[in-house]
Amino acid sequence: MEKIAKVSVFIRLLIVLVACLNIFVITVAIITQSDANSSELSVGTSQSHISQVVNLPKSSESFSKELNAEGFNSYAIMLIPELLFCLFIYWSLIKLFGLYQQGAIFTVIHINQLRNIGTCLLVWSVFDLLYPILLMLFLRISGLSESLPLFLSISSDQLLKLLIGLIIFVMSWIMTEGQKLQQEQELTI
Repeated sequence: MEKIAKVSVFIRLLIVLVACLNIFVITVAIITQSDANSSELSVGTSQSHISQVVNLPKSSESFSKELNAEGFNSYAIMLIPELLFCLFIYWSLIKLFGLYQQGAIFTVIHINQLRNIGTCLLVWSVFDLLYPILLMLFLRISGLSESLPLFLSISSDQLLKLLIGLIIFVMSWIMTEGQKLQQEQELTI
């Protein structure tokens, strides 16, 4: 159990580092309003180099070009919702590994954190599908744009999020059922 606690501390620190780097790079991409489809932040010396590339979602590349053509900041419009989903997952992972650090492995709270991550991924995949349509309708109804086309795209990224979210959600359900069986066995004499 001590090894799990040590690894959990390391993983939590790594998640915080990745989250901070992700937030910083997306913020820089939004502020600089790059015209490219990706933004890269590199830090390092001649011997070492760390970089992170932030890409617009693959399913939204065409839509982001249309937004840029209309004068909108496609990075802000497309990446802020994605960042919010990522932050929720980062936070849930930090809490999950905090439970591991405390030795809570098959508890209700642990299962709820897994379920939250799975649910977030499922909602995120549906959101990715509907967001461009809803955004275009909002921009047209509000009068901010008259020429944005109706946009619907399904990408492998969305399908992967859907599949991973479904797997994690089912794992949490299986763990819940296992916990119920264990409680029933403990009550049986």
